[in-house]
Amino acid sequence: MKSWLTTHYPHPDPDTHPWHIYLQCQHKAAVSGIAIGDRVFYYEYKRQRPIKGHGKLLVGLRGIVRIAHVCGGLYHRNVKIEFADGAIGNYCWGIPTDRANTDGFVRLKDILDVLEYKPRSVLFGFNGGTGVKLLDDSQSCVLAELFATTPRPSR
Repeated sequence: MKSWLTTHYPHPDPDTHPWHIYLQCQHKAAVSGIAIGDRVFYYEYKRQRPIKGHGKLLVGLRGIVRIAHVCGGLYHRNVKIEFADGAIGNYCWGIPTDRANTDGFVRLKDILDVLEYKPRSVLFGFNGGTGVKLLDDSQSCVLAELFATTPRPSR
């Protein structure tokens, strides 16, 4: 079993948007080797990127808010998002997950320590802009332990 870290914009409340790994078309190779049963850590940004026509900006917890497992293969989706600045995000790939655990949390500071990133990193443009990274066994174990021992903060 491999472990992956992926980034997500904050989800709405109530949350009806699936927690899958989402990739822009050019980043399909970033999940090469991903398989059913692999563990996925979800990092939630503090803020979403402003979307054209959506006035309300969602606020996230800025940390790992969920651990789930891959439950299906890579699938194609027709989802283009126009951002307020005019850029288009073509998120044409998805990977479904299930068996979610949301009972813990890992702060950004701790994530950066585990990944050996600079202290002021915010994970935008994460892993060459892919938004997903294969973790080594040590990183995965430490993040899972931190998640299990840190209570999830309130929104």
